[in-house]
Amino acid sequence: MRIFLHQKNPKMNTSGIHAARSIQISADYYDDDIIIIDNIKKFAEHDSAKMEMNLIALVSSGKARMNINGKETHLEARQLLVCPPNTTFSDMLFSTDFEFKMMLLTNRILYSFLRDKIKVWNDLMYIYKVYTFPYQDAYAGFFSHFYNILRLCVETPNETPYRNDIIHSILQAGLLGLTANFLSLRDESRQGDATIHGGHPDTTRGSILFQRFLNQLNNSRQKFRSVESFAAGLCISPKYLTAVCKKQSDKTAHEWIRDYVLEDIRYHLRHTDLPIKEISDRIGFPNTSFFGRYVKEHFGVTPMQLRQS
Repeated sequence: MRIFLHQKNPKMNTSGIHAARSIQISADYYDDDIIIIDNIKKFAEHDSAKMEMNLIALVSSGKARMNINGKETHLEARQLLVCPPNTTFSDMLFSTDFEFKMMLLTNRILYSFLRDKIKVWNDLMYIYKVYTFPYQDAYAGFFSHFYNILRLCVETPNETPYRNDIIHSILQAGLLGLTANFLSLRDESRQGDATIHGGHPDTTRGSILFQRFLNQLNNSRQKFRSVESFAAGLCISPKYLTAVCKKQSDKTAHEWIRDYVLEDIRYHLRHTDLPIKEISDRIGFPNTSFFGRYVKEHFGVTPMQLRQS
């Protein structure tokens, strides 16, 4: 399931939930990892929504008010809204001229697009806990042209050669622009110009431990390690590390490790010429047989088949 929409009119659906497939069909573009929607009318008829993917929305005009995970949030033109998976929206009100462009991305494609820059996204979502911020004048033209080009590609026929590859490449460029915008705003916030809503890092013990854990994951070459190994590096118990991760991100430590490992596997098999044994050793697998079984379990194919896909 990707998106749950709760109807204002309960007679339309006794369960009050729409399946993801109905949203995907009406989306402007969708594949296994990406959904693009730019028609606010798809959401205006609903009281609430839960997104199970990473959300990025560019507000181009008008105003909106909604609760995001129970916190009242206001949106207006030239703002960006970014949210991690499992974010809940409720009590949504939109002005008649409200327009936005929304992109939903799985964790898998987000890691694939950002690679070594994923730390910036994780800081944004889980350390600074920023959901809305303005895009600076320097990036206003970039985001406008980015989406116009994206629309042109989305509107091309499905049979157009390399259509999905082109769309993915443009989205990757847009994400890098978003990352640069956030870094600039974060630097301004640190200098006292608080342009980021809530743009100060969470300094609670749990948040600090979680950030240190993510830093370990980002900086560790051998990511296929146990929760116990990462916890030992933080001088805490595995149970406490899992509790911290769950509270800060709604994902367990094991899920974080797995996601990073899977992306490293995908990247090295598809984008390098390294021998499979060397990839297995780099990521931390005890032997190539175990590596092969792990790849088969999670990708449904052998390492060689994944490399050739």
